[in-house]
Amino acid sequence: MTGEPRERVRSRTIVIRQGSAWQSLTFLCLCLSLLALVMLGQDALRRLDAQNLEASVTLSRVERKVQQLESGMSFDSTRRQLLLGMRNTS
Repeated sequence: MTGEPRERVRSRTIVIRQGSAWQSLTFLCLCLSLLALVMLGQDALRRLDAQNLEASVTLSRVERKVQQLESGMSFDSTRRQLLLGMRNTS
């Protein structure tokens, strides 16, 4: 081998740095806070849906009672007109 002598290869060490404990703890707290916020929002939406359903049921009851009153009034009005008509012809 008449070529140039090979240089001695130095070994390289790769250092992997890990984050400190406070960074992991901060990330965990951030994730837990986000989860709590989502759960609170879901609970608020569930309560709003329950209130909306209750309001719809109440409104349908009121509409039904108003229709009953209107039908009774129109019946009384028709009956009164017939009675007055009978009285006028007598």
